[in-house]
Amino acid sequence: MYPLIREGDICRFVSLTHLGDIKRGDILLFISNHGKLVGHRCIGRDGEFYICKGDTNVCHDPMFTVEELIGKLLWIQKKRYILTADSILFRIWSFVVSVCPTVPIYCKRYYNFKKRCTSFWKNRRLY
Repeated sequence: MYPLIREGDICRFVSLTHLGDIKRGDILLFISNHGKLVGHRCIGRDGEFYICKGDTNVCHDPMFTVEELIGKLLWIQKKRYILTADSILFRIWSFVVSVCPTVPIYCKRYYNFKKRCTSFWKNRRLY
């Protein structure tokens, strides 16, 4: 979910009491087909199935049902502040990622570039 959620951030998820609480753009925590916990943005619903996608993913995840759903993101604790899921900044980013299909592509490119640069400087030996 980079750049919204980064390494070191603490995320608080809450269980859902009512399925009507899920809106497009919410970040859901669910169990993937491989048995792993995944926190991705809800981009839609097809009957009883939910469709989610990570912010840097080009394609959506395999659909999942209510039985695999664990909760919904309440807030993200950054180093200096807490970003709530109902804040204007969060909602603007959700809208941009959901509406503009090129944003995840550029986020992915930037993330990969950043990883390569970090790896290069870690592996470089200074004589």
